[in-house]
Amino acid sequence: MLQAAALYVSVACGLGMAVPAAALERFTIRVQELDRAVQLHRPAGTWPSPQPLVIALHDRGGDGAGMRRRLGLDPVADREGFIVAYPDGVDQHWSYGRPIDRPMPVVDGTRVDDIALLRRLIERLVGDGSADPQRIYVIGYANGGLMAFTAACALADRLAAVAVVLAGMTEHQVADCPPGRPVPMLVLGATADPLRDYDGVEGPQGRMLSVPDTVEFWRTRNECRDWTLEALPDREPADGATVAAIHSRDCRDGAEVLLIRIDGGDLPPSIARDRGAGEPQSGRQGRGIEVADEIWRFLRRFRR
Repeated sequence: MLQAAALYVSVACGLGMAVPAAALERFTIRVQELDRAVQLHRPAGTWPSPQPLVIALHDRGGDGAGMRRRLGLDPVADREGFIVAYPDGVDQHWSYGRPIDRPMPVVDGTRVDDIALLRRLIERLVGDGSADPQRIYVIGYANGGLMAFTAACALADRLAAVAVVLAGMTEHQVADCPPGRPVPMLVLGATADPLRDYDGVEGPQGRMLSVPDTVEFWRTRNECRDWTLEALPDREPADGATVAAIHSRDCRDGAEVLLIRIDGGDLPPSIARDRGAGEPQSGRQGRGIEVADEIWRFLRRFRR
């Protein structure tokens, strides 16, 4: 049974009507004899069920709670009416496939099956009437982005769209991604991110593709035949960074591919607030977009 951590009631302005506020629930999903922790944010207000489901995957060294703070997606969920699940990776990272540097996490000598975790999480929330099976999305940040790419390949039959922040695919992921249903893909990259190489990197066991090469893989897989470059408004000229959107349309089944590129800056988790104490610090932040808003603006357009 889902255990609600908090549920408050507010009074709708001028109506005298009790309206549910946001609820945070904590539960576990059992996979490989291991109980996997999940936090679930339900939006404030009264929304029709089932609702869109966004599964948000944290970076290496993080957890679901940290992803909630970093991404700033909950206020968007409250405004737009969708639920957000924040699962924890084993040993604070994800088992996304064949490694290029560090080994994948294991449990009792067996590689962790995070695709099984995502499947069971989706089945649970669809099964209890919470999640709309036609509107299931995955977001991944850095190491979680690698997992999101793997999910787009392995769960193409379940996902409506995927968004990845600050990650390219590995060459192994490209080789292991089977043909199948095209999946709309948003990639957010930053040319001046000092922690994650926009241009790719060679590891001891394989290569991380550049962000542009990763986007080209998805353009090819989705059979996109056209692209346009758009310079987005420079909302923060003082940060020295600019934002470009490279749209790939005319794709099979409408499965668009979009690259949002921060030129000359790092990508902040949210411009609505500064990074808190203990959060990873990197280079100069380009603050021309609100990441959570841009992600949802893309995802919400697609149904499976």
